[in-house]
Order: sequence, then structure tokens, then C-alpha cells
Amino acid sequence: MNEGQIDLATATGRMQVGMHGVIAQFQREQIVENVRMGMEQAARQGRWLNRAPTGYDMVNGELHANESAPLVRRVFTLRACGLSYAAIETDVGIRYSTVRQILHNRVYLGEVRLRDRWFPGNHETLVTREEFDAAHRGHVPGRRRGRDLLAGRVRCGLCGRRISPDTNERGQMLYRCWHRGTGCRQPGRSANGLHRAAVRGLRELSTDNELQAAIREELGRHVVQEQGQPGPTRQATITALLSRRRKLLAMHYDDRISADLFAEEEQRLTAQIEALRSEESQVESERVRRDELAARFAEVADLLAQMDVEAAWEAATHAERRILVEELIEAVTVFPDHLEVHVAGAPPLTVTLEEVGLRASGTERSVSESRRPRSTTGVCNPRGHRGCGRSTRSRVGQ
Repeated sequence: MNEGQIDLATATGRMQVGMHGVIAQFQREQIVENVRMGMEQAARQGRWLNRAPTGYDMVNGELHANESAPLVRRVFTLRACGLSYAAIETDVGIRYSTVRQILHNRVYLGEVRLRDRWFPGNHETLVTREEFDAAHRGHVPGRRRGRDLLAGRVRCGLCGRRISPDTNERGQMLYRCWHRGTGCRQPGRSANGLHRAAVRGLRELSTDNELQAAIREELGRHVVQEQGQPGPTRQATITALLSRRRKLLAMHYDDRISADLFAEEEQRLTAQIEALRSEESQVESERVRRDELAARFAEVADLLAQMDVEAAWEAATHAERRILVEELIEAVTVFPDHLEVHVAGAPPLTVTLEEVGLRASGTERSVSESRRPRSTTGVCNPRGHRGCGRSTRSRVGQ
């Protein structure tokens, strides 16, 4: 526009317009690049780039805690106690949507954000890492917390689907497989009975030293197997195949083999290399998973060894029981004749129905509880599976 009249009828005029457009586009893109570089440099220096979040004020380009900081800390504390967003809104007087944004914002850990990346910030932290993790303990994104302690952790042993809590005509909480009658014959089970099964599994794991030793032995067995494998390793085989492929390429360049033979042999070697790399990746993933399981089991076993599980359960509030379940219980699987409790890092521990006061299928009411649970123990242990006659050693290896 500043150049005034340009004659587009001539080649010179059209070239001038094109050059002006290219230079203008270059300038705009250069400005965008400079802005992005400046934002990334500021983020790496720990500076917050957006509007100050709740609990902070922006002072000279830096975040400083304000009078709302105690409310932010209380939001994390209440969420860690199991309160819903609505209950937290009522307690602290902060809107529902703001509560949700606070709980998912890592700025309160002392970090700053640039697009999808987080960098260490230089402002004051309002919550610790432990408080932030506690507020997100047991929460699955997109899924609301259930009313019962075990909601989301109970599965059907027949169809493999998740079982949801429900209430019967007497107002009792129970878990019912919604696929019953459409291929699944799983009866409903009392929620109280499943709670007792979870506690019994934790108690058995905390008191049976032989069971702990068997689990540790099984989790550590893969290390011995890897160390004792005879013959060349996968990595050595991959290296040899790569060397063969390089020699094959050199022969092709020297015209010692035809292009068709080179392509056929190169394709075969490449397929072998990719298969070995895939196998190596799967083995490494399994090794990492087993190492994580072993570390998790050691952590849980040490914690349970210092705790009277049943006494702690009886004295705990509903929120405290929820924390115990979310930290220690991965799942409870329901079968028609028994239950399986999955403690973090441990194999399934089997509990009979009679031990937790549940009636077997085919009796009057499979949902109802018997008057008094038996005191016999039917949880898996290294000396064999008491209660149902099954071998434990094979179940520990699952």
C-alpha cells in the first residue's frame, strides 16, 4: 500500500508485487519465531508467562503468593481427604470450575508451563509434591468417584468386566455384574463382604512371612533366568546381523551380486533384525514392569509389617479407609465360589466366601451375608492354598 500505484500489466510490476509479498511474509514469520524463542527462554528461566493463577499476584513479572494462598492449600487438603469438587466449593467458597483448575495446575508445585511442557519455576510453592499426589490419589481422569470404597476396583471373574455398585430392595450396598443374564452367571455380592475380603487379604500378606518370601522369590526369578541364558545375547545377534547387512551392501556396490539377490537378502536380514529388536523391547518392558512390581511389593510389605490392618480399619474414618484402599488394593475379583484380592505388587490372594460371611451360589440369597464369618484362613500361601485345595506356587507366578 505504501508503494502507491504499481503497474500489474508489466512483468516488472508483477515481480515487484511478488517480492514485496515474500518480504512481508518473511517479516511476519520472523516475528513469530522471535516471540516463541522469547517465551521459551522465559519459561526456561522459571518465569510465568500468563495471567496469575488463583493464589498468586503478578509483581514485576514474578508470581508472589497473596491472601488466597491458604485457600489453595485447603483445596488440596480437602481433596486428599476424599471430598468432591462440589463439597470443596461449599467449604472454601471457590467456584467448582476454579477448584478443578487449581487441583490440576502444577504451578502450585513451583513449575511454569509453556504449551504442553513444564519447567522449574522461581516462584514460591504453595503445596508439596506429597500433598499434590495425595489430592490425585485414586482418581482416574474422566471418571467420577463411586459411592463405595471399592468402586472401580471390583471385577467379574467370569466375564472380566468391571462390576458397579448398586443397592437392593433393602437398601444394602452390593456389587452386581450388569451382564448377568446375557452370558454371565455371576451373582451379586455384598459390599461389606468385599470390604472384609480386602482387609483379610492385607492382613494375610502382612503376617505370613512365607508368603512374602515366595512372592519375592517369584518376582526375582526373572533376573536369574536372564543371567543364566546360554548362547549369544539378542544384542550380540543383532550386531552380527547388522555387520552382515553392511557386507552385503559392499558386495552390491562392487557388482559382485545382482540387484534382485541383494534386495531379497537385505529384506530377509532386515526382517530378522526388526524381529529381534521387537523381542528385546518386549523383554526390556517386562523387566521394567517386574522391577516396578518388586519395588512396589517391597514398599507395601514394609508398610503392612508396621500396621495392625484390622485395628487400623476399625478405627479409620470413611475417608481414611478410602485412602487405604486406593494405596494398597488394586482390585477384587469376584467368582461364584471365591474371591481374589489383588494387593499392590502381589499376586492374587484367594479368600473363600465363608471367611467373609457370604453365602455360596445356589443357597437362599447369594447377596446376603451369613451371621458370622468363619475364622479359618483361605488365603494363598507358600505351603499350599488352604480352603479350596489349589496349589499356590502356580498362582504366585501369575
